[in-house]
Amino acid sequence: MSKEHTTCPEEQLAFEIVKNILSQKVEENRISRSNAKTYLGVLLDNNSHRTICRLYLRNKKKYIGILSERKVETKEPIKCVEEIELFSKTLYKTLSKYQHLA
Repeated sequence: MSKEHTTCPEEQLAFEIVKNILSQKVEENRISRSNAKTYLGVLLDNNSHRTICRLYLRNKKKYIGILSERKVETKEPIKCVEEIELFSKTLYKTLSKYQHLA
């Protein structure tokens, strides 16, 4: 029996921040989210193979997970969701990997 994971308010805010950042480079309707047990994934074109980042916000320690071109994830600690904006350039770089696939 699988349990559906719901989005908490902090995750919703974090998603909106990432979406706002990415909408500077791509149409907003191409940015979606995916709830997992331990994180909220931000996807391009609702495609899990085009993950922009993962947001780990369900514990006291919060992270943004950035995936390399080889899909190796690096978790960067954040104190609050507003710090996601500090990763704008990194998010743009990740997005650019998928732009040619549109």
